[in-house]
Amino acid sequence: MTALLLLPVALLVIFWLPINAFGWVAAVLVALGAWEWAGLAQLEGRIYQVLLAVLAFALLALVQLVVPVSNLWEQGQPAGFYSLMVLLAGFWWAVAAVLVTQYPEPKRFWQHNRRWRILFGALTLLPTWTGLMVLRSWHHDTDPMLGAWAILFVLLLVWAADTGAYFAGRSFGKRKLSPKVSPNKSIEGAIGGLVLAMVICGLCIYFRPAGISPTSMVVASLLTVMASILGDLAESMFKREAGIKDSGTILPGHGGILDRIDSITAAVPVFVLVMLAMGV
Repeated sequence: MTALLLLPVALLVIFWLPINAFGWVAAVLVALGAWEWAGLAQLEGRIYQVLLAVLAFALLALVQLVVPVSNLWEQGQPAGFYSLMVLLAGFWWAVAAVLVTQYPEPKRFWQHNRRWRILFGALTLLPTWTGLMVLRSWHHDTDPMLGAWAILFVLLLVWAADTGAYFAGRSFGKRKLSPKVSPNKSIEGAIGGLVLAMVICGLCIYFRPAGISPTSMVVASLLTVMASILGDLAESMFKREAGIKDSGTILPGHGGILDRIDSITAAVPVFVLVMLAMGV
């Protein structure tokens, strides 16, 4: 029931709201994620949840006010803060890949350090908002809805990867993908998710905008799906360290906001980074 209610709301926000309004809604989403990250950072007390949420929203609000949508792009590249956050996202998810694949060894450097955990949260959540804004405004001057379709494409890849991984894992899963981080995830499930996501990519290639090659879409899709798997594993790692099952309880039957957007936090900025690197 929760999923059925959220899907049309998400589509309305992406396709119907003007970009500025979309940015405010996305900022609220990130603020809710920051609220929940207080638990992953093991910051006890409601004051820390409120503080992280307010700080995240205030920073994103300031960015949106200082750099309006009309100035978001400069000579085919995202402006200042947006470019910086996209590059930071690429760096962070490379680091996160090491943390996840080598877990639990690297945790001794950050396990008992709340500042590091807060920094990890900032590097996870802030580039998510940046990536969404860059995508939503992508070629807005020539096609106002192109960015909305780009966001939907990334979401379809993530949903396909999650769905394919679930069914393939239940049917064929034997070898653990990352047993120390998330014992329930299997290599067979990850392959199933990747296959289904690439089927979605193949179907969408027919509708691709002019100037985007099939090769670009396939490469971007492959890297995006792998990033989505990493985002899921990274949140599982932080939840394991915090000793919690769900990041929150705001979504009945689904856990918290972070439980729903963990894959998206990596997929969106990585997709943007790849497309910018390809000069699309």
